Amino acid sequence: MKTSLPAEKVHKTRYAPTPSGYLHLGNLYSFILTAILARDSGASILLRIDDMDRERFRPEYLQNIFETLHYFELPYQEGPKHEADFFQNWSQQHRMDRYTKALDELRQKELLYACACTRTDLQKASLQSGCTGNCSSSYSLDDPGLNWRYRTPEQSQFLQMFNGETRAYSFPVSMKDFIVRKRDGTPAYQLCSVVDDAQFGVNLVVRGVDLLESSIAQVALSHSLDNNSYATAVHFHHPLLTDQAGHKLSKSEGAESLHTLIKNGSTPSQILTLLAQRCSINHPVSHWTDFTYSELTSIV
Repeated sequence: MKTSLPAEKVHKTRYAPTPSGYLHLGNLYSFILTAILARDSGASILLRIDDMDRERFRPEYLQNIFETLHYFELPYQEGPKHEADFFQNWSQQHRMDRYTKALDELRQKELLYACACTRTDLQKASLQSGCTGNCSSSYSLDDPGLNWRYRTPEQSQFLQMFNGETRAYSFPVSMKDFIVRKRDGTPAYQLCSVVDDAQFGVNLVVRGVDLLESSIAQVALSHSLDNNSYATAVHFHHPLLTDQAGHKLSKSEGAESLHTLIKNGSTPSQILTLLAQRCSINHPVSHWTDFTYSELTSIV
């Protein structure tokens, strides 16, 4: 069964893994669903590896991304083919000038402020995000060692959904005044993601439902940047694959690693069958193309 195509034609989507841990079954699920949506929509796929978090980056995690895509024959038409190609041509380190330009634009529009608040400070103040006090009037953006926060809007944001709907979302409390530049001076994930998707012309964003609030925040940020197309992207937020206890799979919590499964001799068919079982799919699965859109989007 094919997908229902969106009202607006989509032409490019992406896999956007981070080399911060070994990929797990949930990542594979998202990759396969992205591939199915791209195939049925006639869209191409970009491999966009988010490596700006250098503290958690490991070469073996980067290798695991290519290992996974190749092992399961998951297609993509644009992006690095192997680790050397990634470092030479595709790392986010090569796009620092674009991130800096976006930060400069936000600064000129007076949409940023410097903040000294730590996560501990926020927890003590029972805040999920934002600033605990008067950082905006106490510090300068030129002061070293401070986060730069984006002054988030209060009005609702509108997302274009894959089924053709336009949905209004209240701006999430958890994303209030989110960080766009970290204390060490490097651009933060939300800003890099918006700049990258716009640069590469991505107009179909496939993510888990747990990242809906990130999508809302990124749409707001896109509206604040000149000539940034992210706000018009089509969004598809898929269900999450969970473990047997019903918890979201997580790299940090040691969810079933594809690397370990492959290293222990599991074949692609065996791993895909395990994924199918987690999705309550009862027919044999030997290749990702054996899955259907309806099966992968009806998991509980």
